[in-house]
Amino acid sequence: MFEIDRIPSAVYSALKEHGTDPSSVLIAAYADRTREHKKADVYLFATQKELILMGGCFEAHSLEDEKSLHTNCNTHLYEVYPLDGLCGFRVEELLSSGRLTATKKTQDKAEEHPLLLVAFTNFCKESMFLFAKYADRIEQIASSSHTTFAKFISGQLIEAFIVGVLCFIG
Repeated sequence: MFEIDRIPSAVYSALKEHGTDPSSVLIAAYADRTREHKKADVYLFATQKELILMGGCFEAHSLEDEKSLHTNCNTHLYEVYPLDGLCGFRVEELLSSGRLTATKKTQDKAEEHPLLLVAFTNFCKESMFLFAKYADRIEQIASSSHTTFAKFISGQLIEAFIVGVLCFIG
C-alpha cells in the first residue's frame, strides 16, 4: 500500500467496520474539505476494484496515562464507486483550493458525466495530484487486464469450436 499522507489507524478500523479489508487498499490520501467545501477529514482509498471516500471527524486525545493516544472516529461520509466505472481523474486548481474530479463512464460515450469527488485547500494539493495520477493508472491497468482476459477467453472458445467442428468432420 502507498500512503500519500499518514492515515491514522482509527481510519483503517472504521474502513474495516464498513466491510473493506485495509490490506486491499493500494493507495490512500487525505483531503481537508468535502465536495461542498466544508471543513472535514476526508480520506480517499483506491483498491483494485473500488474508490472509497470516507469522511468525518477523527479526534485524537491522550488517555489517562498520557503515554498513548486514543482516536474517536465519527464517520458521516462513506461512498463507494466502482473503479471500472470511473476514468479521467483530474485535479482542478482554484485560487486557494481545488477539486478532485473523475469522469463517470456510461454505455453511451457521448453522455459521460463529471463527478466531483472531493474539494481541498492548497495544503492537500500535492496529495491530490499524486492520488489522481495513481488512481488513473490503477483504473487503466484494471480495465486493460479485464479486456485482455476477455479476449483470451473468447479466443479459447473460438479455437475449441473450430477443433470440435474439425473432429466432427474428420
